[in-house]
Amino acid sequence: MKNHPETDFAVLLRGLNIPPCPSILTDLNAELRKDNCNQKRVAALIRSDVALSAAVLKIANSAGSGSSRKISSIDEALFSLGNQNLMNFVVGTFLKRTLNASQNPSMERFWDRTAHNAKVCALLTERLRGTQRDTAYLMGLFNDCGMLLMMQRYPEYRDTLRLANQSEQAFTTTEDALHGTNHATIGYLLTRSWGLSEVLCEAIRSHHEYEVLDTNADRGVSDEACTLIGINLIAEHIVNTFLNKPDEWAWQRSKALITGFFGISLTDLKDLADDVLSQYQRRAA
Repeated sequence: MKNHPETDFAVLLRGLNIPPCPSILTDLNAELRKDNCNQKRVAALIRSDVALSAAVLKIANSAGSGSSRKISSIDEALFSLGNQNLMNFVVGTFLKRTLNASQNPSMERFWDRTAHNAKVCALLTERLRGTQRDTAYLMGLFNDCGMLLMMQRYPEYRDTLRLANQSEQAFTTTEDALHGTNHATIGYLLTRSWGLSEVLCEAIRSHHEYEVLDTNADRGVSDEACTLIGINLIAEHIVNTFLNKPDEWAWQRSKALITGFFGISLTDLKDLADDVLSQYQRRAA
């Protein structure tokens, strides 16, 4: 694993700008973390952003589509969603808003895939222990966000992605060779800047270093961060199948490490992936 001293981060940024955490997100997170959360304060924060209010109402009505009664107020929407679902949705909304430099179709595909990945990561925590559902959701949401910042900084970055996907070396090795930094490091700096949990930041930073899943190695990464990395790899495989996309070379390289880390066989891993895929397809239908 590559451990960069804090003083190296300015060099690793290579002129990239890490967008600050939106103030409304900081305030909302602080309120929701309180033992006696003030729901009126939460509702007021949501209402202060017109676009966010509309989005929250839309997702609340979608989530409660089995009901004939339309949710028409933020207070009702908050009750329907629950605090943690609300926070995950708001984080995802601001992440997309902050990083969406362009509105081209490829970006929409990126965000669609990211949303699938986050949801499948959360589902996997019902079968695999070692982390919380909400942390896994954020892992799926943020793991590739550094790519968008790299894309904004380097016009040729799409070519880098093609080369990295075709290479049998670590994905980030190709990025480092061409740009002197990589999307995992940039994603780590973004999640840290946004005040997300240390274990999530750690997992984002190391999510292409599959060797940390080797239980016989001196990993230098916490067990929970390794769990998040393993869950994310399984989720990406499931989402590829869901979207009828071929698996990337990384899956072939990592699945033996995944089975060793979680203490399951390759057959168990396949059954797990098939079961969660079926569960997700039913929910998406």
